[in-house]
Amino acid sequence: MKHYKLIIWDWNGTLCDDIGVSLECVNRQLGRKGMAPISLEQYYSYVDTPITKFYEHLFAPGSIPYSEISKEFAEDYLDQADELKLNDGAKDLLDAFREAGSAQIIASASDLQSVLRDVKRLGVVEYFKDIITVKDSVAGSKESIISEYISRFGCAPDEVLLIGDTLHDASNAVKLGLDYVITCQGHQSAKEFGPAGIKYVGSLTELREEIK
Repeated sequence: MKHYKLIIWDWNGTLCDDIGVSLECVNRQLGRKGMAPISLEQYYSYVDTPITKFYEHLFAPGSIPYSEISKEFAEDYLDQADELKLNDGAKDLLDAFREAGSAQIIASASDLQSVLRDVKRLGVVEYFKDIITVKDSVAGSKESIISEYISRFGCAPDEVLLIGDTLHDASNAVKLGLDYVITCQGHQSAKEFGPAGIKYVGSLTELREEIK
């Protein structure tokens, strides 16, 4: 793999293994409303940006304020925070890119304080030059904050690698002219990536082997 000046990581699902926790949060919400839980396969297929589109698969549009949904999810997520861990291969890749002299940042659609809390909890905060997040979680797209950061950082798009776990991450990379790798360890699966022509790897461990 060529040398990149900047590595842009997604956090949830890419570095942080939180798919099980996230699915449990959603199913707790459904349970409170007397609804049946969804499967992991359903979860993968519903994932979308902005996040409100995900919940349109579960609740009639406008039937529940998104502020209520978001608050419940955050509380349930925090309740399970001790179950969070890094995805297999994440630490090895962070080390490899640091040794190669690449700057690394996190670009997330989640709340900054939540991401920072979990990055610190999992012991990897020292790897990142910056953590950037969207200001409007309902809008959700990371495209603008990534574009702005690359401009401030002062490198060309072809000097940047984006590593994520969703169709949206791949779409952002393509729109901005960035190289990208999508992993199947996170919030969507190969079943979603294949038909869309997305380049993906099975895991971060697989990616680490590819760049040796």
